[in-house]
Amino acid sequence: PDPGVTPRALDALGSLGAKATFFMLASSAERCRALVGRVLAEGHEIGLHGGWHLSLPDAPTAEVVRCIAGGRRRLEQVTQAPVRLFRPPFGRQDLRSYLIARASRMQVVAWSIQVDDWLEQPEEALVGSLRAKLGPGAIVLLHDGLVLDPRQQDPGPSFDRGAVVDRLIGVLSEMDVRGVTVSNLIGMGAPVRFPWFA
Repeated sequence: PDPGVTPRALDALGSLGAKATFFMLASSAERCRALVGRVLAEGHEIGLHGGWHLSLPDAPTAEVVRCIAGGRRRLEQVTQAPVRLFRPPFGRQDLRSYLIARASRMQVVAWSIQVDDWLEQPEEALVGSLRAKLGPGAIVLLHDGLVLDPRQQDPGPSFDRGAVVDRLIGVLSEMDVRGVTVSNLIGMGAPVRFPWFA
């Protein structure tokens, strides 16, 4: 959660009657407890994005366990509810981190559409990318907060993230697409499962 952007995303989702799954870092959720409470109170789902933003394939096993299993416990202390979904930081996992997530009783979730909202680009390019890719059953990766790869010196995009999130959520309404949580989406049909290791 990001205090400057998440409330705007929640307002946009609420105006459409749409729901979403927020994959949160436990470290950020602990700093933004009231915002986490608002996400839950408005009927959205919370999944784990890690205890902190760790590139799992590059880390020692003990650190991966702390990030995933420990992160889940920390996030559940904030949410006071079970956390069953996990999205690996940077979208990177290896077989070891996958097995640790499964042993922690979490289902690993990927996405089918990304608009690269962590890269500098015009807002119209982001909106156009989502319009071109959006379809039934899609899981769209958007960021209300941004943790950059520490190996890079890039300060991140300069666009107004709140405005972009608001516009991208608005595309759902324009295209008559209903936003649902990942768990609801999984319950509507057969999930697409595939091996994915970075």
